Amino acid sequence: MSAMYMRVICDRKVSRFALNLKVELKHFDEKHNKAKSSMRNYLYVNSILGSIEKRAGDMTLEYQLNNKPLTYQLFKDRVMVNEEAVAKSEGSGDFYAFIKQRLSQSNFKYNTQRSYKTVYNALEEYSPKLTFNDLDYAFVIGFKNFLIVERKNIENAYNKKLSVLRALIKEAMRMNLMKENPFEDGKIKIRHINPHRIFLELHEVQKLQALYTKGILKPHQQNVLQYFLFACYTGLRFSDVEQFNTDMIINNKISIVAEKTNEMVVIPVLAEAKKLLPKEEKQFKVTSNQKTNEALKGIMLTAKIKKNVTFHTARHTFATIAVSCGIPIEVISKLLGHSDI
Repeated sequence: MSAMYMRVICDRKVSRFALNLKVELKHFDEKHNKAKSSMRNYLYVNSILGSIEKRAGDMTLEYQLNNKPLTYQLFKDRVMVNEEAVAKSEGSGDFYAFIKQRLSQSNFKYNTQRSYKTVYNALEEYSPKLTFNDLDYAFVIGFKNFLIVERKNIENAYNKKLSVLRALIKEAMRMNLMKENPFEDGKIKIRHINPHRIFLELHEVQKLQALYTKGILKPHQQNVLQYFLFACYTGLRFSDVEQFNTDMIINNKISIVAEKTNEMVVIPVLAEAKKLLPKEEKQFKVTSNQKTNEALKGIMLTAKIKKNVTFHTARHTFATIAVSCGIPIEVISKLLGHSDI
């Protein structure tokens, strides 16, 4: 590790002083004077370098405008502030940079990554700039109201986002980047409500199958219905349909590592499911979860099915029809990749 210095030219005399930062040369971009993304804590180092550079620029401009003499020692004393101490005492660190660093350093599963990114986007929309010091009780309540009023989140949806935010704050507390946790005193309640499980009955699945066969839907709806019905016949999650490809089918069985549980799941491919397999490519053309659910609303209106169907409904449909067909619950549990019955 090499120490970092600031070089100062004052009255044609070159001096330098240490910045209390160290970096491996292979991780430093000399052209742009910043740490490369290959460095473990590059966001933290670059935030400190940026702060020092800004403070140095502001100071020299101030003295030039006021025509005041600026000595090397005065410059050093004003510029050299212990950035880490400032961040810890004032909570001035960039919370968004912290989230990015957590995502870059952690081997999160796909769904966890997606949850963190969703919360990041929602936070940034609510507050474009966010420091650790901003994360108090009033901010969290304001963010919660934003999710309810502006984002139209249902209770489980906004509570899930608050849970992710709480986890991030706990991690920041462990790293001594924050002094107080707004969730700690119990004033902000996070609860999960078991929703009413919506599923399609067999005749409704058959109605959708007939609609798909007719091919009268809009192209994007036809595409969504294709992989939605496939999930109804296989019980695959949305994240699993995203990664599915036809090479996973061996001897009329899908062998796939479930994204959520990281467990191998083997599922028989029914005749109806085979008809829905991609013909030109090996994968389905899966749009985002949100766009998929929006398309499903229109499809259900066309099919005259009065149920609030989302993509996850396909999984409940698979399980419910399997039960009605007399398949043992233990078998269904294994087909769905559940860790327990």
